Amino acid sequence: MGKKIGKQTVMFDNRAQIVGKSAIVGEKEGAGNFSKYFDNVLKYDDFGEDTFEKAERKMIEFAISKAIEDASLKETDIDLMLCGDLLNQIISSSFAARNFDFTFLGMYGACS
Repeated sequence: MGKKIGKQTVMFDNRAQIVGKSAIVGEKEGAGNFSKYFDNVLKYDDFGEDTFEKAERKMIEFAISKAIEDASLKETDIDLMLCGDLLNQIISSSFAARNFDFTFLGMYGACS
């Protein structure tokens, strides 16, 4: 992955690159002009869960799995995941990351 410099900085061996992608959206977004670019359009925002927080975690897990698949990789090929959301300061991302076996770096950016 790279080497740690100080307590909170990592210097990567290689340049970061995007090799896979995934997007999951609600019904309204899926009905818009960009619908052909989405991997999954949900008919119901609850994604089969009883709370929105659980649904968001499940959506993030789905998007991560689809991005790995899109890149023709396996989970074991991933060294590091950068992920963020705006629900309670990245709680959904951190809960989703617990179900994968790679390092998680949470990104928080208010209203970004």
